[in-house]
Amino acid sequence: MLLVSFSPFLYQQLLDTIQKENLHSFDIDAHVIKGNHHIEIEIYFGENFQHVTKQSFPVKILEERDQDYLNFCTKIGQTCKETMIQDYFKMMKL
Repeated sequence: MLLVSFSPFLYQQLLDTIQKENLHSFDIDAHVIKGNHHIEIEIYFGENFQHVTKQSFPVKILEERDQDYLNFCTKIGQTCKETMIQDYFKMMKL
């Protein structure tokens, strides 16, 4: 399921964080897998969205700001930016 339809609140927190790295919603593909007590968030990025980062969180993050989730979002922004730069230089070598 897409994160934006599952939890607009979490999706907006993700976008707010990655925008600090000059990234946009079209640079990522965010999904969620819901369990009974946890949700797993998967973020795809890079050329053809071939890179993925996943992390599991307690369901309580749906209702309140969670520092672990914000740290995850920051990590996603940094990793995505680095990956896009690497992909760009690989493309320029061709």
